[in-house]
Amino acid sequence: MTDSEAWLIDDIAVTVIRSRRRTLSLEVGADGVKARAPLRMAKNSIAEFIQSKRHWIHRHLSELPPPTPKFEFQNGVSVSVLGESHTIKILPPTPSSSGRGKVTIKANTITIPVSGSHLSTEESARRKLVRHLKLFIARELQTRVDLFAEQMQVPNNKKKTLKVRDYKRRWGSCDHLGQLSFNWRIVFAPPAVIDYVVIHELAHCHEFNHSARFWRIVSRHMPDWKEQQEWLQQHGAELYQL
Repeated sequence: MTDSEAWLIDDIAVTVIRSRRRTLSLEVGADGVKARAPLRMAKNSIAEFIQSKRHWIHRHLSELPPPTPKFEFQNGVSVSVLGESHTIKILPPTPSSSGRGKVTIKANTITIPVSGSHLSTEESARRKLVRHLKLFIARELQTRVDLFAEQMQVPNNKKKTLKVRDYKRRWGSCDHLGQLSFNWRIVFAPPAVIDYVVIHELAHCHEFNHSARFWRIVSRHMPDWKEQQEWLQQHGAELYQL
């Protein structure tokens, strides 16, 4: 059971989300400030907590990347795949073509044959491209996971299974069994950034934390990891264009 309300605390717009949780927490992200609170917690207690974190909230808001301009998906626009710009070419159905062919990525052009449906040609093409990119990045990630898992001597008892997901706030995850999940939108990032995300998650197979030892493992296999992390911080919002 959850309940949410929009509050204005001093000059801060906050979405207060109540649930059966036991503690009060704050989140600052591209979609604003959120306070997650227990169902029965008094409003005054929540407001006082938010006010006490006012400087922390403003600091994190100031560090957020600027909002990404709205992306209009249509014939002729460009998208980045593995860090390289590609032009979208939509092929609508014709009397001689059903539009059921596969998406192809070749010579910096993404060709998308589209079949007739209740959706617009552009929306049909966008959905077909997203399905294709999810399969594409899953193969790319598997190749990288296999390579780095061997280099990093990931223990054999770790399963290293891989899934791509529609994450809103993270690029990857690794549980204590070694099961890996990645945000499919990493497909739009340069290869070095993708490698950083893979190495980061595989390092958790050795250290299930972000301790100094964890970062030494990451640094050993990617000395310039801070540059890749900074790229994600600066450009991460742009990867949500689709």
